[in-house]
Amino acid sequence: MRTTSVGDPVELDIRFCSTSMGESIAYATVGVGQPLVIPPGWVSHLELEAEPGRRSEFLERLARHHTVVLYDRYGCGLSDRNRTDFTWEADLRALHAVIDGLKLEQFALLGVSAGGPITIMYASAFPERVSHLLLYGTYARLDAQEIALRDALIALVRAEWGLGSKALAERFIPGADTEELQWFSEIQRQAASAEMAAELYDMGRQLDIVDLLPTIRTSTLVVHRQQDRAVPFRLGRELASRIRDARLVPLQGDVHLPHLGDSHALIRTIETFLGPADYDVRLSHDVDESPQEALISAIEIEGTDLRPHAAHDGTVTKTSPTSRAPLL
Repeated sequence: MRTTSVGDPVELDIRFCSTSMGESIAYATVGVGQPLVIPPGWVSHLELEAEPGRRSEFLERLARHHTVVLYDRYGCGLSDRNRTDFTWEADLRALHAVIDGLKLEQFALLGVSAGGPITIMYASAFPERVSHLLLYGTYARLDAQEIALRDALIALVRAEWGLGSKALAERFIPGADTEELQWFSEIQRQAASAEMAAELYDMGRQLDIVDLLPTIRTSTLVVHRQQDRAVPFRLGRELASRIRDARLVPLQGDVHLPHLGDSHALIRTIETFLGPADYDVRLSHDVDESPQEALISAIEIEGTDLRPHAAHDGTVTKTSPTSRAPLL
């Protein structure tokens, strides 16, 4: 077991489990409350991502009222690096191993970027175990335009990992300062080898699970930044349009990584969707107001209405710019 500081007073408790095929998976928990499982994205490294900074602040905020469950993707970080099976079934094995290792019976799933397809597959197969499904900056399939772009990026990663990581950093966090770009590029290179990173990125271009979307019966929220360059907004809109009763919340911004850009808007959206009734909500406020009032006032997200009676046809429901979206 390793314990890494995330930021006072939160610590990331890193442990290991094995899949049904014997692959070693590093996982971590942080916080208290009902579990929120966040599968890894394209590449990951628990120790590096937990270092002090905006990523750790994002995790600390989520961990105030949830037991956040993270793990390194098979082939990356502290998990088994000797990956030869580049199927999505292999990633599902890792998710199963972590869930079984923690003996979780029911939990919310947050699928971010390349972690989204895994959450869709799991929620489709085990709806009784998933209380809420949140999909941020993710997709069920890529279109021809995106596939062509990924082909070029994969070739660059294989040819020169240093240049490839920088090109991807600029795509994931456009407009970032030099320090942020260097941080993200370094995490990519330490999380996985060039060949591993290329193979995992290629898995996304081959994916097509659109047929699973109508089978989702879990309460689902799709959140996507409208100018996202890494996963275009149109792919998130397709998700919401094909999942029964899914709600789409478009956020402003072009940064793909959830902890950068307007991360507060994303956190508030997540908190409101999961609901205060099942969680011990303790928020700091600039004014004297109850936690419920604070969440109501915080959720002025693009005028999107998250109320239960909002339209459930996969479209975005708008309120007036000055209205507040009540709690679920």
